[in-house]
Amino acid sequence: MKEYTVYIDNSRAYIRVVIYKRVQQMRDRMTKDGKDHDKQCMGMFSPSNYYEDESGVRFYQDYIGMMYLHEDRLGSAVVAHECLHAAMSCERHLNRFTMKYDPDEINYDEERLCYLLSNIIKQVYTCIYDNEHAMAGEVK
Repeated sequence: MKEYTVYIDNSRAYIRVVIYKRVQQMRDRMTKDGKDHDKQCMGMFSPSNYYEDESGVRFYQDYIGMMYLHEDRLGSAVVAHECLHAAMSCERHLNRFTMKYDPDEINYDEERLCYLLSNIIKQVYTCIYDNEHAMAGEVK
């Protein structure tokens, strides 16, 4: 098991990415950490705890959450899925629950989410490749 810190889009906000050799090792750790998952779970993003300010508004700290991955399945489907959870958690962190998505057209909030998602995917795959969890062309 290797654990990494991935910073979000040149900010202080970050996620922790934990990569296990095998899927069962990841699931065992998630169970130990008290994370609810099913037997088919291929990855997970667990948002960090939040706190409330004096007005009752929830704010996250700079730590956005933990991403659980494993070398058995580092393909785009699993990684992008977990990165979207991370991006949505980051949106809640950065924008304090004020996102508004237009049903008819792409707006600023949607575009910002897409850029944020792209950044997180790039950072996570850079982490995967730079630390030799997979070589280019080897991801499953």
